[in-house]
Amino acid sequence: FRLLLAHNPKIAPLAEQAGFDLQLSGHTHAGQFFPWTFVIHLVHGPHAAGLSRRGRLWVYVSAGTGTWGPPVRLGTRPELTLLRLVAANGPTALLKSVTRQPPGGAATTSTTRAERSNRHGEITMTIGPTPALMKQVNEAFNSRDVDRIMAFFAEDCTFLMARGPEPEGRRVQGKAAVRKVLADRFRVITDMRWDHVDAFITGNRAVTVWMVTGTGVEGEKLNYRGCDLYEFRGDKILNKDTYWKLVEHRDRL
Repeated sequence: FRLLLAHNPKIAPLAEQAGFDLQLSGHTHAGQFFPWTFVIHLVHGPHAAGLSRRGRLWVYVSAGTGTWGPPVRLGTRPELTLLRLVAANGPTALLKSVTRQPPGGAATTSTTRAERSNRHGEITMTIGPTPALMKQVNEAFNSRDVDRIMAFFAEDCTFLMARGPEPEGRRVQGKAAVRKVLADRFRVITDMRWDHVDAFITGNRAVTVWMVTGTGVEGEKLNYRGCDLYEFRGDKILNKDTYWKLVEHRDRL
């Protein structure tokens, strides 16, 4: 999980490109108080105070700590925004409800905009597979750059290969072992690639359908339709289960 602290919320596109998951930013100069909210949404949108999403990146903008800025926050007092990030198992992380406490005043708690909140007032922020993430995974595999590929895998990942001595295919356990298997494969099939056919995502699981092609150093040619069944922990691949079609000679069917 990669967290960026940045005052200016408008750098979110750069943060997303750099692979951050959450950006915490400073206030938008009174943009959270009507009637200025509408104006700030036009200027800063969608980064007015609160929680918003850009692709895989979540952006939280604080309500701020001062009364200055164009325009002045009429009738407001300085405030402090306290955030608590709560680690969670599975495909979600929790962003705690926001508590604002004016100096010398009583703290007030409010729930900011998000996908959903639970009965404890915590905001659930989904961190898991997205179409953009799956595209990045596919591009990494097609680059055959093992370091780039392994950046998407969890340390305790499992890879069930399409072939192998076990009924489920060869089981490769752990990031180091998966790295070695992929490196060995790309030395044997130097032009291996996966051309996207279809994909769908449900919760922390994703399925990709592709055509795999390539020619091995001993002349074996790959040209099969196949699929990967993925399970994610957050935005890291926990399990990858690969299948592909078995091409039979017509006289054997």
